[in-house]
Amino acid sequence: MDYLYVESNEGGSSGGHVGLAIDDEVFHFQQDAAGLLRLRRDTRARFRLRYALFENRPVHLTRVALGAADAARLRDALVRRHLREEAEDARSAALDADVALLAAALRQAQGGTETLPVRAAGYFDIAAAAPAAALADLRAAVATRHGAGFLAARAAAARAALAALPLRATPAGTAALSDAPTLATRHRELREQLAALDLLAAAPPLRADALVLAPGAPLTAAERAALATHAAARRDALAALPGSARPDWGYALLLGMARLAAQQASLADGRLLVLDAWPADAAAPPLPRAGVQAYFTALRAQADGAAVRRRAACLAPPPGEPPCDERAYTRLESAANRAVDLARAAAAGVPPRAAPDPLLPARPAARADMLSA
Repeated sequence: MDYLYVESNEGGSSGGHVGLAIDDEVFHFQQDAAGLLRLRRDTRARFRLRYALFENRPVHLTRVALGAADAARLRDALVRRHLREEAEDARSAALDADVALLAAALRQAQGGTETLPVRAAGYFDIAAAAPAAALADLRAAVATRHGAGFLAARAAAARAALAALPLRATPAGTAALSDAPTLATRHRELREQLAALDLLAAAPPLRADALVLAPGAPLTAAERAALATHAAARRDALAALPGSARPDWGYALLLGMARLAAQQASLADGRLLVLDAWPADAAAPPLPRAGVQAYFTALRAQADGAAVRRRAACLAPPPGEPPCDERAYTRLESAANRAVDLARAAAAGVPPRAAPDPLLPARPAARADMLSA
C-alpha cells in the first residue's frame, strides 16, 4: 500500500490531501459541493493528473509493506464503503427528483405548462422531413422481429402506463438502499420508453450539432468493415429492446439509435464521427497560473494517445481479439470527445472541460406531453 501525501495549496486545500493507493486504485476523501465528506476511488494516473498536473502540487509517496491478504481486506473494505456511499447518493438524488416531479405536476395543475427532460432524445432533428436510413432500417427490423403493429401497440401501452402512474411521493421511511424504484425513476423510465418509440416510428435524422469529428486519418477499409460489422450487430440487438421486460430499456434504445445514426454517417463520410457526449453542465477548471503551454502539451499527449489506442482497439483489433462491443465503442467515443475538446481549448486558450469518465451521451430533449395533471 502506498500512502500519498499531496502538499497544501491556497484556498480550500490549505491542509493538504492524502490518499491510500492499492495496486492501481487510489482511495481518498473529498468534500463535495454540499459539504459532505465523500470517499473517492480513482486510478493512480487520474490522481496524479489532478493533483500533480492540474493543481501543480508535489505528491509524496510512502510505501507500506502489506501481505497480499491484508491488502485485499483493506481494499475490499474501502470498495464496500465507496459502493454504499454511491448507492445512498443515488437514492437521495432519486428522492430529490420525486420532489421536483411533484412540484412540476402541481404547477401544471394550477394552469402552468411544464416540460420534462428525456435523456438522449435531444440528438434528433424532429423537424426534418426526410427519415434517417439507419433508423428506418431499425424500424423494419423491429417489425420483422415483433410484428407490423408492435411499435404502435407498445407506444400505446407506454402512454397508458404513464397516464395511469399515480403521482405520489415515495413513502417516508423507505430504506436508503432499497431496490424499489421511486416515483421519479418510474416516470423517467416510462417517458424514455415512449420517446424512444415515438422517435423510432418517425425515424428522424440527427441534428447538425449532434456529431463530433474524431481526430485522426480517414477510416481505412478495414476500419470501415469493423464499424459496419459493429453497427449491424447493434441494430439486431436494438431491435429486441422494445420487447424487453426491463423497465430501463428506453434510454438504451434512444442512445443506441443515436449511435447507429452516427455510425451510418461515419460510413457515408469516410471519417469517424461520434456523438457529442459532453454534458451541458460539464465543469471547466481554471487554467494554471503558469506553464499553460506545458499543461496543454501534457494533456493533449495523453488525450490524443488515448484516442488512438481506443480507435485501434475498437476498429482494428489484433488477430484473435473479439470484435468491438458496446463498452469498447463507449471508450472510443469518450476518448474522441476529450481529444477534440482539448484541441479546441488549446487553440482558444480557454480551460478544457472536465467530466467523469467515460462520457456517456445523454443530451436531453424537453417534452411537454408527458406529465399527468
